Amino acid sequence: MQLIGFNLSKISAEKFNKQIKKGNQNINFEFTELEKEKISLLKNGEALKIYFTHTLSVEDEEKKEEKQSEIIFQGNIILTVTKEELKPLMKSWKKKQIPNPLRVFLSNVILQKCTPQTVGLQHELNIPSHVPLPRVNIGKD
Repeated sequence: MQLIGFNLSKISAEKFNKQIKKGNQNINFEFTELEKEKISLLKNGEALKIYFTHTLSVEDEEKKEEKQSEIIFQGNIILTVTKEELKPLMKSWKKKQIPNPLRVFLSNVILQKCTPQTVGLQHELNIPSHVPLPRVNIGKD
């Protein structure tokens, strides 16, 4: 299995409160659709297109259900797969499930592609970053 495409179709960022307090950050991945993709360059393999929604929300620590901000990415990932790999994936997808090794791989791809944009959006909306940013300190020497 090899990654051959990553495409975003929607990016949404919203700040619900004027001032964001420190809150609980929730990162969620939802895989919404899985389909075979025809790619003429692939001779022996098949391609699989997996649609996803990735959400990062910050909830108020005191009011557990109240969202302070939310950033949403929607898109798809295209993978090459062999016919032997494709059968069990399509079978598990009938139950709307993706096997854990593939789920972990897809989640890491989404994080690698979306995190830099997320940090930029958080900066633009004055939302505290969910990733520690590098800092310069003056040493004693």
